[in-house]
Amino acid sequence: MDKPWLSIIGLGEDGLSDRSSTIRRCVEEAEVVFGAARHLQLANVGTQGVTWPVPFDISEIFRHRGRPTVVLASGDPFFFGVGTRLVEVLSPNEWQAFPSLSTFSLVASKLGWPLEHVQCLGLHGRDRRDSSDPLMVETSRVFGELFPHLQPQNRLICLLRDAAAVTALGGWLTEQGFGESNVWLMEAMGGPRQRVEEQKANCLQLDATTHLPLSLAIELVGADGFSMVPGRPETAFYHDGQISKATIRALTVSALTPKPHDRLWDIGAGSGAVAIEWCLAGGGQAVALERQPKRAHNIHKNLVRYGLQTRIEVRVGDARTHLASLPSPESIFIGGGMNEDLFRQLKTHLKSTTRMVINAVSIETEMLLMHLQREYGGEIYHFAHAALEPLGGKHGWSPARPIVQWRSHIRG
Repeated sequence: MDKPWLSIIGLGEDGLSDRSSTIRRCVEEAEVVFGAARHLQLANVGTQGVTWPVPFDISEIFRHRGRPTVVLASGDPFFFGVGTRLVEVLSPNEWQAFPSLSTFSLVASKLGWPLEHVQCLGLHGRDRRDSSDPLMVETSRVFGELFPHLQPQNRLICLLRDAAAVTALGGWLTEQGFGESNVWLMEAMGGPRQRVEEQKANCLQLDATTHLPLSLAIELVGADGFSMVPGRPETAFYHDGQISKATIRALTVSALTPKPHDRLWDIGAGSGAVAIEWCLAGGGQAVALERQPKRAHNIHKNLVRYGLQTRIEVRVGDARTHLASLPSPESIFIGGGMNEDLFRQLKTHLKSTTRMVINAVSIETEMLLMHLQREYGGEIYHFAHAALEPLGGKHGWSPARPIVQWRSHIRG
């Protein structure tokens, strides 16, 4: 087996001082060493050092393929680090890794927190300059990824880009009703410049001597938590009225049986609420297909709100024009635009048995579902519900439109 040409080395704040001779030799013999300016300085890299470009890009590394090359990273390169991105495009015999203690381990050890019960999050790689999404706003204002973890007494450790992001995160937590949360500002953990300062989220203050890398340890204090159960109110999403009622959405997501490694096609996505709740309930990746650009715009905003930009792809236009270019799904939901032609085309793009859930509100679509159920089997349900509302000086039941739902397993 050929010797690996790429060495991925995790650095602590003490550089290479306590690392093995093998690791030091990798750096000394490398033709080029990539890393942040701070890492290059910590490792005493000379003229072969190259700082990461902005926006961040790993493609330059592969111009040196086959020649001794080193990548320096913080702590564990495979815990929210560059290592994961690199090995996705490398053969196993091309690389070797030398991790050191992650920031998460250092922080947990300092506070005495059992790491297996702490949610670890990497928020340091978010930058509006890196994003192709025109709706992505400034890094320091986007913390949707934290939404599912907003539960009183939960503990979080978050890696952050800079001091501005620290201040913004404190403001965001306050806006969500968690301003009284206990926060520990951790600077340059594991080295001579290490500093730990305890504050409250609603009054986070930093001074001019703040050191990188930065992380926040957070013990959440707040009145209400974020539920992981589907069926959030319509007010929890941007929409134009084209959104399933919370009760029907809960039944629908349950029928779609979300699993961590599954993919969902949400056809006629509207606000994207079904795909979003499917992902939040444990689903993997999803594609939201929506014909109308204005509704697709709302889907994008909802993805930012819930931190799901990397897990849900939005396609605009007639769903049938996109099917051939999409990876086959494990589950399909059709909430709008259902017709027999769409169903037949869907079948031609399925590679294996797929869970399919279709909701109908019109008599014509109900009749189609009855026909398909006779041909392909599955179960059909009729859901009707009503809400109590004022009626004059008294109260009465206000019925919502009933839904007919077909659940089936379709083989392509």
